[in-house]
Amino acid sequence: DEDPYGGVTGLLKAVITAGLYPNIIVLDASKKPPKLITKQGEVFLHPACLDFGVESKLDSKMLVYHEMVKTAKVYVRDATTIDPYALLLFGGQIKVQHRSNRIIVDGWLAVASSPKTAVLVKQLRERLETLLERKIDAPNAPLSELDQRVVLSVATLFSTEKSAAPPPSAMQGFQQQPQQQGKPGDWNCPACNNLVFASKSICRCGSGRNGQGGVPGAPGGGLPGDWRCPGCSSSVFASKSSCFKCGATKP
Repeated sequence: DEDPYGGVTGLLKAVITAGLYPNIIVLDASKKPPKLITKQGEVFLHPACLDFGVESKLDSKMLVYHEMVKTAKVYVRDATTIDPYALLLFGGQIKVQHRSNRIIVDGWLAVASSPKTAVLVKQLRERLETLLERKIDAPNAPLSELDQRVVLSVATLFSTEKSAAPPPSAMQGFQQQPQQQGKPGDWNCPACNNLVFASKSICRCGSGRNGQGGVPGAPGGGLPGDWRCPGCSSSVFASKSSCFKCGATKP
């Protein structure tokens, strides 16, 4: 049968992102000319690249590339813009920061996102990864109804790329994630990267210095009886029957 999504550019770019990750470029349009940043540092588009010379007119601040070479400068070849959702669904490990309204990818890329959207993206990715693992183990096994819905959701997301893409303000949220500087003894929370005073053993997000909660049996360093939300991993007071962030019911 003919593939109904065979000509969808957004879906094709998502596949390219999955294949070429972690070759990601962030475009800083605030610089003149625009600056291109990878995890290794600044790079330049190779003159043979189709996007060369039109960096300020690209339709996304995120790009993926095939090859990096160093001559007089560090150049990247075969680069193309990608949808932020392609990075969130097919890129590296993601971590939701509810308090700062961001999703962090592999500890260095940050995208602005509401807590509700972040939770939905995380859940869709978990479902997709589970589906892919099952298909690898049993390629000929039929898809369940839930699996079909997951595939349809992903395909629809990228087939309506322009309308589904985050607004410009969210695109500007992609940036290198710096470590905050404080006084001697202060520490960066391993869960949300917030700077915590040396006198504190628990971050405001509830994580301890080692990434664990501060009170045994109480998630996030809270009081006994407090519970961890199954939807967004927030720490919720024992008296609450639903999560204050995403509305999930107490397990």
